[in-house]
Amino acid sequence: MTFDVVQSLDNSHNVSIEGAQACCWIKAKDQESAFIKAKFLVECDEWVITHFNMEIVEVNRSMFTGRHTGLKQYDLAELNGTSVYYVAWSESIEEESEFELKIKKKSNLGLYYKERKNILKKGKCLHFDSGEACDQIINAHSIQRNQSLNQIARNGHVYQISKKFHGPDLSIKYELEGINKASTFLGFCKKHDNEIFEPIDNRPLTPTNEEVFLYAYRSICREILVKSNALDLSISKACSFSQDCAEKKLIENIIEGTSVGLANLLEIKGQYDNSIKLGNFTDVKYVIFHCKEKPNLAFSGLFYPDYDFYGGHLQNLADLNEKLSLLTFCSAPMLNGWGFVIAWYQENSGICDVFINSLGQIINDQHSVEDALFRLVISCCENHAFSPLWWEQLDISSKELIFNRITEVIDPLTPIDPKYLTKGLESIIDWSFENVFTNIH
Repeated sequence: MTFDVVQSLDNSHNVSIEGAQACCWIKAKDQESAFIKAKFLVECDEWVITHFNMEIVEVNRSMFTGRHTGLKQYDLAELNGTSVYYVAWSESIEEESEFELKIKKKSNLGLYYKERKNILKKGKCLHFDSGEACDQIINAHSIQRNQSLNQIARNGHVYQISKKFHGPDLSIKYELEGINKASTFLGFCKKHDNEIFEPIDNRPLTPTNEEVFLYAYRSICREILVKSNALDLSISKACSFSQDCAEKKLIENIIEGTSVGLANLLEIKGQYDNSIKLGNFTDVKYVIFHCKEKPNLAFSGLFYPDYDFYGGHLQNLADLNEKLSLLTFCSAPMLNGWGFVIAWYQENSGICDVFINSLGQIINDQHSVEDALFRLVISCCENHAFSPLWWEQLDISSKELIFNRITEVIDPLTPIDPKYLTKGLESIIDWSFENVFTNIH
């Protein structure tokens, strides 16, 4: 696609021009995503868009045969996900020439990475009665180590999403991680971790209301710490910019959304805290799908259901004033197999009820509930681990589908597809659920 552009007033370009056109090659699954990314990249390069030349053309490599510049940019986009080339004109330049557009750095990356290291080391006890006695913050496992991670590990290692980015296109990579470190978070002191989670750490899920409640509570506590650190990182990143720019505006939008999400999580955790204080664990609804086969995946996460399994709209996550409904899900060891545990709090549960009903409709329509739940994990839970034996035997095309799905959902410039839980990732996982346990009608 192409845009007509002019230089922004505070640009750092090393040439003065009278007009220009931005030519953008974008690797994306739809035109809306391509447009948003292209516009952002052009603005990052310190241009003001004056006109969008109203056509987005799908291209392939053969269309640029014999066109050196076009072929080069196409290959760059294939490799990195995006490429932008500018054609400009000026009376001060007599001959056609090519030069590299150099943009001054707007942020102090050294200061940011130093701050990032300190933020990621931070921990605190999230117990409702925490205080000075909570002096030994531990790496608590959000996924059980002894019964869940051990079940899928090889030589004490599992595959998890790498904590490092691999390339400018946010590409995903899985790396082997020791189960002593996998899925850990600095969210509890040793005393309170043992005190609260002992009923689920050392024995299989029965299930009881209390056990399911504690699995859900741990997912929420981990997400609070993760989101709190993400908020601090984003604020630190925004402060590292010396001037306003497209990148800073994007981060400021992320800060606003993260702040609202964290406040919502803390309010929900308060409800769970009250239930623990009262010793009342009946406030959580749950559905558990039981599989008798040995697990090949372990996970623990949560999300705000925005669309159901048929693409029906449930709640607007962009509405910062709306009180959002939350649903947790995790894997849990059970006698004779393992369970896919979905849980949500009774209060303000209407959205989650509708979401679960759509899952029931998947079964009634004889679609694969296994595929549907695998899509849920890959699309909505970065806190998962694969069995090395299963992952290494998976074909390349299936791995690529998983990589692409995760990249889509973490990219802040990619719009949410309402059908993201309806299609994709079919026939990859080999689960077979035989029983369902629930405390709802």
